[in-house]
Amino acid sequence: MKYKQGDIVEVPFPFSDDLTEFKHRPCVIISNDNMKDEVIVLKVSGVIKGKPNEFLLTDQHLTSSLPKQSVVITDGVLKIHKDYIYRKYSTVNETALKQIIFNHVLNFEIK
Repeated sequence: MKYKQGDIVEVPFPFSDDLTEFKHRPCVIISNDNMKDEVIVLKVSGVIKGKPNEFLLTDQHLTSSLPKQSVVITDGVLKIHKDYIYRKYSTVNETALKQIIFNHVLNFEIK
């Protein structure tokens, strides 16, 4: 299957404190479609804490609803080979995707 920027897909996402362990979780692809075999993703979580690094996903942002209310964790980034993508859940619309990427870049602001 061909995946594209904005797709919400399931991948094995490693734990930050033990890279040998991972959790299958939804992630949104933020890399553009020019990458050949790999994609850059941000993790999606159903645990909403109201932190500045969260982007709340609503049904208006998605082509199809997720199983539960979720947020994109804009500093939870991973580069992964496309062969490790298990399935596609939905796609984020262009307006939301631009805001997600903008919020991701803010994580690297020099203060």
